[in-house]
Amino acid sequence: MQKEIIKKISFYLYNYNNIDDLISERRTNIIDAIDVTNRAWLKSKTSKGNTLEDQIIKLNNDSLILEYRRWQVLIKRYLLFYISTPLLPINFWF
Repeated sequence: MQKEIIKKISFYLYNYNNIDDLISERRTNIIDAIDVTNRAWLKSKTSKGNTLEDQIIKLNNDSLILEYRRWQVLIKRYLLFYISTPLLPINFWF
């Protein structure tokens, strides 16, 4: 395996319990980066800009948040699989 993949897997395994915190931190960073003034909202009515709908779409379609959620689901499924099969030997690589 490539070193980048191993680093990514080890990062998500290490931070498995903190993934929800990482998602909320990313959401607050996106919200802080978006200009939410009345003037920006009025400009967005005449052209493509920061309407409320666009902001929600940015939050839901953020690639990093989607990646966090996918890894969280993947790790959770593997953990449930290992817990449900007690006869399966678990090998640890360090």
